Amino acid sequence: MGWFILDKSIVEEHREFEKAHFGSVPTYAYQLQLLGHNQLVAGPQTSDPAYRRIKYVISQWQIHNRKILHIYTMRKSPVSQDYVYVLSSMNRSGQLAGSPNDGIIKAFEGVASVASQPIQESEHLSVGSYAPIYDENGQVEAVIGVHFDGTDWFRHIDYDRYKVMGLLLLPLLSFAAVLVMVARFRMEKLQISHHRQSMQESEDRFRRLSESTSEGIIIHDKGIIVEANDALARMFGYEPHEVVGMSVLDFAAPESYEVLRANYARNHQGQYEVKGLCKDGTTLELELTGKSINYKGKEMRVSVVRDITSRKRSEEKVHFFAYYDELTRMPNRKLFLDQLEYYIQQLEPSEEQIAVMIIDLDRFKLMNDTMGHSFGDQILIEVAKRLCRCVGEKAFISRLGSDEFGLIYPHVKNSEEVREAASEVLASLTKSMLICGEHELEITTTIGVSLYPEHGTDVQTLIKNADLAMYRSKDLGRNNYLIYTPSMDEKVLERLEIEKDLRRAIERNELFLHYQPQVNLHTGEIIGMEALIRWKHPVRGVVSPGLFIPIAEDSRLIIPIGEWVIETACRQNMEWQKAGLQPIRIGVNLSAYQFQLEDIVERVSRILKQTAMNPKYLELEITESIAMYNVERVIKTLHELKLLGVQIAIDDFGTGYSSLSYLKLFPIDRLKIDRTFVNDITQNEDDAAIAASIIGMAHSLKLQVIAEGVETTDQLDFLANRNCDEMQGFFFSRPLGAEEAGRLLIERKCLERHLA
Repeated sequence: MGWFILDKSIVEEHREFEKAHFGSVPTYAYQLQLLGHNQLVAGPQTSDPAYRRIKYVISQWQIHNRKILHIYTMRKSPVSQDYVYVLSSMNRSGQLAGSPNDGIIKAFEGVASVASQPIQESEHLSVGSYAPIYDENGQVEAVIGVHFDGTDWFRHIDYDRYKVMGLLLLPLLSFAAVLVMVARFRMEKLQISHHRQSMQESEDRFRRLSESTSEGIIIHDKGIIVEANDALARMFGYEPHEVVGMSVLDFAAPESYEVLRANYARNHQGQYEVKGLCKDGTTLELELTGKSINYKGKEMRVSVVRDITSRKRSEEKVHFFAYYDELTRMPNRKLFLDQLEYYIQQLEPSEEQIAVMIIDLDRFKLMNDTMGHSFGDQILIEVAKRLCRCVGEKAFISRLGSDEFGLIYPHVKNSEEVREAASEVLASLTKSMLICGEHELEITTTIGVSLYPEHGTDVQTLIKNADLAMYRSKDLGRNNYLIYTPSMDEKVLERLEIEKDLRRAIERNELFLHYQPQVNLHTGEIIGMEALIRWKHPVRGVVSPGLFIPIAEDSRLIIPIGEWVIETACRQNMEWQKAGLQPIRIGVNLSAYQFQLEDIVERVSRILKQTAMNPKYLELEITESIAMYNVERVIKTLHELKLLGVQIAIDDFGTGYSSLSYLKLFPIDRLKIDRTFVNDITQNEDDAAIAASIIGMAHSLKLQVIAEGVETTDQLDFLANRNCDEMQGFFFSRPLGAEEAGRLLIERKCLERHLA
């Protein structure tokens, strides 16, 4: 559509005119509206040069003339030599202009003019002003005509003309009349001069003020900008001279048009927010404050424009972090609880249920502390991605905190559907993942599930019961899921009681050690003891290590308990040596949580000094699973421990990571074959092959091998025939108290009878 508006209902002879201009003239339309005085309201785009020129001319006429009667533009018809209104406040667009007057003809010839004539039955004068509008080639492309009440204009402006007329009439007037006329002229001229000076001073003050602020300031007359400071031009990416004559809508995004029009229509005096549109197409968040003022003798509006984009983005950021997790960009715990409440409120009585899943990553804190927080962050991000791919739109996903995630399935029909969903989640998370582009890792997760309304009718109860199910699942071996049952309450309470009592066990001297002999297969001599922790509870009696060790690890109580074990074992070994017994090594399990301590080497060194034990008699047993963490750090720590003089053994070898490449890098002394391979070593060919392979591999690396859990003669013979170096197990001796173990050491070769 052209920049002029065509009336499609005009007579038939002008249809050719309409067809000739569709798509062939500038493509930005504007529309004349009558709001008090006539004004031009531009469309959203202002890059059309013809549109800009015409709008500027019209805006200048509106600024300088207060009583516009009629405003229009006209062109020559492309199908005839007639003139046609293309934009008019009194005639239809496309209507023939009729016989043009001299002013219009001159304007088409490139000459602007002003003509006046009396308004019928009135003392006022109508002033017609005509000006050419040029195209980019300097040719007249249209004429703008403005008719306005020019009575005041002639009276206040054209004093020179009045003065000449007065001189011509002087001979015909009396001297008194001349004096009165002169006095009147002088008085009026003085008043106008003072008025102009006052207006000029006011405008100068406005300009100084507007240029001294960083906020945009505009003065507009019914939406057409007549004044603007440089700050506003910079704000929107324009040059200062481009702004005057533009519409305020040119600086607004389309979605804010209605807001602006509504505020103009009711002459809003306060603040409101809109979205601004820059010259390059980018948008701004704006705060506008508007007020009506008298400017250049007309009532206009001044608007202060403040760029609040940064503030709005900050507010959006605050809102985002109030409801979303920064790392994974997932909903956080607050939004999770709100969403669960919403689902509960929306669920109508039916056979459907709401499933709540709490997902916890097993041993995440250990990985995070060992490998570093950035490594842990990448694990969490990968878990979040996998959960999204696994559940899709079926569930609401959230990161509840640390290594805990939550899922809400709002519509499940039965528990079997929940079990399938939990199994899918477990399967998606247990697949090996590549972290930081180089670390291949397998993680396990534990899931607890509760159902609405069966396991609770409010948010907190459902979350609590899902947590209980998750912790109970951890107790049963991790990497599993459980659906809540009421009996779990008792188990969790028992667990909490055990943890509470365990915290006091060291202070109350409830912990003690048993020692299991380690025997050289070739000589039958006891060459070492493994220290094994026991707990005698004042009410429960002797608590199984399988019950309290996992609780100690989860609560991190394993750190002080493990340090107590090392010190107690070293002191006991020194007592045996002081009693004149032959020195032997003492083996102590070092938990992964202890191993990742920054000062673990210093702690071990301090204990050795305090107990005065030779470091070569201390053997620290670590699990091969530590290789899945920060390998460089593991190697560094192991070398530092070796520098102290202690021995290093890999415990439960073959059940964990089992990486031969790492094994070559670790400064270790021996491997311990796990009892799971020894149990069926004489009946299961696979176990026999694994045990034989471990022995052969260890010897090729110049490492010694000790087998755990030896209980039968057949097992003993199998290992001895394959040159296993050492053994421990019930075949030789059960774990003994310190006094019994000491008596056994006195015999020295007391186990030779088993080898006879």
